[in-house]
Order: sequence, then C-alpha cells, then structure tokens
Amino acid sequence: MNVLRDEFPPRFLRQSYSTVVLESASVSSLLSVPDFRAEDSDLRGQLMYRVVGDGLAPVFFTLNANNQPAVRNPLTQAPNDQYVVSTILY
Repeated sequence: MNVLRDEFPPRFLRQSYSTVVLESASVSSLLSVPDFRAEDSDLRGQLMYRVVGDGLAPVFFTLNANNQPAVRNPLTQAPNDQYVVSTILY
C-alpha cells in the first residue's frame, strides 16, 4: 500500500490579502492583515511560510516567528511608495 505524504497541498484561506502600512511604522510592527493563514487538510508537521515579494519587498517586510507579517526595515528608507509582498508555503 502506498501512502502519500502530502496528498492535499496547503492553501491560503483567501486568494489575496491587502493592507496599508504607514511609513512611520516601526521595525517589527505587525501588519494588519486579517485571517492571514493557511490550512492543510493532511498536515503532518508545521506549515512554514516565506516572503518572496517583488523587488525590494522582502527587504522591508518579513514574517515573524509566529508567521505574522511585519515590518523588517524602516520604511522611511524604502524607495517605493507601495510594494507587492508575496508569501509562499513550503
């Protein structure tokens, strides 16, 4: 009998999330992103996330130890006024 380790891949509860972050937000401050989480119906471990984003997004945004989106570096140093932050499950 063959048993698949991950028959059903993890998926985010919503297809996309968005929020506004003020330039004055301090480093490590959490982004207000309601319901930012994923589920895996055949989970046999812990879900792990990673920020990949566009351009410099991973420089200015991160996920903290609890997988909550947060500010990584001072936004006053950010050259753009908006970023697309992509997060992947692995």
